[in-house]
Amino acid sequence: MVIVYHNPDFLDYLIKTDTLRLLKKVAEVDTEDLNTAYYLTNNIDDNWTQNPSLKVKGDSYRSTSVGDVLFKDGKYYTVEVLGFKEIREVVIKNVVIEE
Repeated sequence: MVIVYHNPDFLDYLIKTDTLRLLKKVAEVDTEDLNTAYYLTNNIDDNWTQNPSLKVKGDSYRSTSVGDVLFKDGKYYTVEVLGFKEIREVVIKNVVIEE
């Protein structure tokens, strides 16, 4: 399972690393693949929240983008321009994630 979090400050995520505490849980995706979770939480042909295979959480319905965060197997990853980058444990320790 991959949990998708949207970062309200995703446009400034490289500058404001302290904004990670503002993450909002938006989906639980039944996959072990980060790329699949990213793809399924993007508005491509329709609103991604209409996909019955996803557990949609909260009310943030924009597409997942660079600066957002995915959680899988106890690790957090930021969405990068190309791929994903694991967030180091020391950065993630004080994160308060809103449900």
